[in-house]
Amino acid sequence: MPALCLRRPIGRIASSESSIIGPGGFTLIELLVVVALIALLSAVLIPSLQYVRRQAQAVVCRSNLRQWGLMFYHYTEASDRQFFPTFLYGGYPEWYKPMQPYYRQASDLLFCPTAKKHRPRPDVSPSWGGGKRSAWDLLEDPQYRVAGSYGFNGWIRGDQKTKPAGPYEKTLYWQRCPDRSASNVPVLLDGMFGAGTPADVNPPPIIEDSHSSNVAAGCMMGHFSIDRHAGYDNGLFMDWSVRKLGVKELWTLQWGRQFNTRGRWTTAGGVQSEDWPAWMRRFKDY
Repeated sequence: MPALCLRRPIGRIASSESSIIGPGGFTLIELLVVVALIALLSAVLIPSLQYVRRQAQAVVCRSNLRQWGLMFYHYTEASDRQFFPTFLYGGYPEWYKPMQPYYRQASDLLFCPTAKKHRPRPDVSPSWGGGKRSAWDLLEDPQYRVAGSYGFNGWIRGDQKTKPAGPYEKTLYWQRCPDRSASNVPVLLDGMFGAGTPADVNPPPIIEDSHSSNVAAGCMMGHFSIDRHAGYDNGLFMDWSVRKLGVKELWTLQWGRQFNTRGRWTTAGGVQSEDWPAWMRRFKDY
């Protein structure tokens, strides 16, 4: 019988020991291995990238506050170290109005880069609070609207032209830059509202990042009690320095002239770990 002539196949046939079907082909198992490796690398790298991103945002936030420090410095130096009168709108000092000529060309300075988005708000509300990752929003009239994510210390209030401060007010408010203790007097901080006048007896917010339920009547420490930068917030002080602040450190700052920095919610005042709301217990005590 004539011998059979077997021709060599043009392509290579995959076997159980080979993954090559053609030039550049992969088996399902190899594809799954690649996908698994990509998922593993993502799980490892994404948290690190998010951490780096948050750290960068915190640095930009402090840079913004340093710019505000320069603006407040120039304003007070031009007015014999006295601050502007703050007329109240909805209970909030309108600090942004006298400072508008300084930041008009850089309105982004009103926002911490971590909190630029606005929360949904009802149209009927003239003021709407922000939060950990969102900005507050004030609507005074159709022609004037301002938003931001920094809060002003409402215990800073200069003389009003039509009504100079009386003796009682002078014992409470910072009307001009003090010669002493300026490094512990906050001016502008990460905040959920445009301003606030905290008292040393104000309790901490029960619920984390709640712009309405945390702020009871007369309890304005809740305006600033947020965890915006991984256990810290940023603040500008009256010596125009900027530093990061622990969430619990707010009760040790000299907000007003009569503010007790060794009050109920400080370690000097005897606060215990279990006294804090659950969301704050992991933070450093002061």
